[in-house]
Amino acid sequence: MSQAERLAAIGEAMTGLAQESRNALQRSQASLEMLARRVHDRPDLAELIGRIQRAQDDLHQLYEEVREYAAPVRYNYEICDLGKVVRESWDHLIPLWSQRDVQFLIESNGFDLRCEADRFALRQAFRNVLENALCACTDPTEIDVRFCAENIGGRPGICVALRNNGPPSTPEQKLRFFDAFYTTKTHGTGLGMAICKRFVDAHCGRIQVGPADDCGMELRITLPEKQT
Repeated sequence: MSQAERLAAIGEAMTGLAQESRNALQRSQASLEMLARRVHDRPDLAELIGRIQRAQDDLHQLYEEVREYAAPVRYNYEICDLGKVVRESWDHLIPLWSQRDVQFLIESNGFDLRCEADRFALRQAFRNVLENALCACTDPTEIDVRFCAENIGGRPGICVALRNNGPPSTPEQKLRFFDAFYTTKTHGTGLGMAICKRFVDAHCGRIQVGPADDCGMELRITLPEKQT
């Protein structure tokens, strides 16, 4: 069985599992909400109920991420401005950074940032990278996004370098960074970067960890320029 067939089989199974688990989780969530109202004067019990609710949210996210990774993706290609797509991805993360000490800098350097791509897929890829950066950094956090020209597959391309001031990657992390289910976090599925690579590969692009240094972490996503 090919990799694509295996992923399709996993995706089909996870779709059914996610649907059934969603129904069960909704029923238990409703019960927990009613229980929380009855024990509003018992902070100790309310805290335990909150923990159960958060665990359920994590379980639901796990099902959804596995389904997203394995399910077939249909891409809708259009002309996109990469600068705008990165900015949209950052804006979607407002709940994660609005109350933190975060400096976000994006520099186009005067390049034509148009490419033919699926806006939703790229927005999700950049969102995953930026969310990882926010999780990895302690405040004050600095995230810089810079663009430069770079050849890819014999064609002119646009490189998007996303750099943060978090801890640099170890050699082992670099080797496994885009492996499915590999993560250095205390929570999560380890599918975020694997999904990013899947989306970038579908655009005939390249994603890689940037040069090693002791001053932070960098990911570089290179995509072909818009063809004239």
